[in-house]
Amino acid sequence: MTTTAVILAAGQGTRMRTTQPKVLLPLGGMPMLYHCLDRAQRALGPEDGIRLVIGHGRPEVIEYLNTLDLARRVQTIRQDAQLGSGHALHLALRSVRATDIIVVMYGDAPLIKPATIKRLIRRARDGATVWLTAVMEQPQGYGRILRDTKGRACAIIEEKDCDARQRRIKEVNTGFMAGRAGHLRSWLKQVLAAGGQNKQGEYLLTDVMQLAYTQAYQIATVPCTNRTEFLGANDMWQLAQLEKQLQQERVRALAQRGCYFLHPDTVCILGSDRSVRIGTNVQIGANIVFSGAVRLGHNVRIGSGCFIRDTFIGNDTQILEACHLDDARLGQQCTIGPFARIRPNSAIENEARVGNFVEIKNARLGTGSKTSHLSYVGDAQISAHVNLGAGTITCNYDGRVKHRTRIKDGAFIGSNTALVAPVTVGKRAVIGAGSVITKDVAADSLALARSPQRTIANYHQLKQSRLLTKTPKA
Repeated sequence: MTTTAVILAAGQGTRMRTTQPKVLLPLGGMPMLYHCLDRAQRALGPEDGIRLVIGHGRPEVIEYLNTLDLARRVQTIRQDAQLGSGHALHLALRSVRATDIIVVMYGDAPLIKPATIKRLIRRARDGATVWLTAVMEQPQGYGRILRDTKGRACAIIEEKDCDARQRRIKEVNTGFMAGRAGHLRSWLKQVLAAGGQNKQGEYLLTDVMQLAYTQAYQIATVPCTNRTEFLGANDMWQLAQLEKQLQQERVRALAQRGCYFLHPDTVCILGSDRSVRIGTNVQIGANIVFSGAVRLGHNVRIGSGCFIRDTFIGNDTQILEACHLDDARLGQQCTIGPFARIRPNSAIENEARVGNFVEIKNARLGTGSKTSHLSYVGDAQISAHVNLGAGTITCNYDGRVKHRTRIKDGAFIGSNTALVAPVTVGKRAVIGAGSVITKDVAADSLALARSPQRTIANYHQLKQSRLLTKTPKA
């Protein structure tokens, strides 16, 4: 018996006040739709499928879908006229085997946990048509679950249709449900045939519960105790609340694995739920953004105000305050920052140091090497135990081509040096401060490339004398 997850994602989302398709709006750095698809996939077996009902923004949604590895598992269903959840599911159930289990999800409710989806599927396989419900102290805005005298769920009534007694019911419908495809298809045909549209001209999936009850089919409810799981986003403020909940969920998961957060509410993790992986005894400061695949080794310290994307950080390395790391590989026992920027395709090897106001791009800084302050190192190969003095820059671009700078083991580069690539500095060579190096420097040699200093004695007195003797213009 296979399972099909049907994700309803055809709505326009006019209250979002944006031209972008609602399900492609960002949540945790990824479109909302990604989270729905990812969580559905994690709940399903390898032979199970996903059907995505789309309408508004269909070309953009399909274009995005084709960028995902799981696209092969997803079949799109077109709903040109948004006639409600019942109509959308009716379209999705065409050509589905009657014995299949269907689990209904929503493209704008992306925080449902895979474990909860599995609970619905297991209950549906036992033969019931099952709804995910919740008990809320303030149930405003949700349809209420009606029960008969024996306590069995028998209908769902929308809030606008509730009388005073029904409004006091605290058990609500979350929208998520599961059941046999054949049963659902039959009941939805009855809903559409009866013209059971609401005031908005929509056919509602909620009408299925009453049909199942009157026809004596087994109905079950699965309680959801975590309200976050079924929260939806109908406007940008609600989307912001989902973002807050998602970030809390992600930070909590890392904290439970032993990561210490100085100020957890100010940490933002962008990417998938598994983007950030940590070792033991990791400490994270305030106002941190992790983006993409970030790996932190044991005993890593991240200072406040850092942005780190697609970066590996080795054991015992410290990232001081206000650093920007993008697509970098950092070894063990390194020190970075404060106020350092490491750009893509850069590697910092063990025990190296990158100090304040240093930028590194497409370069390798070898073991034990250091560039402590106010330097730019781009398109360079820096070997082991090299010292780059303050103000060192690699001039790597001639207007057409990027060139490489190579500095061998143990070289010492004096402050305010410009290395004009392509150029190689040999082992243990020394470059005098203030030099502009345009030719290779041999190993164990000293290179100076600056104009001789000229000193004019008694300059102050000479200047004053010239001013006094200067004839004013008529």
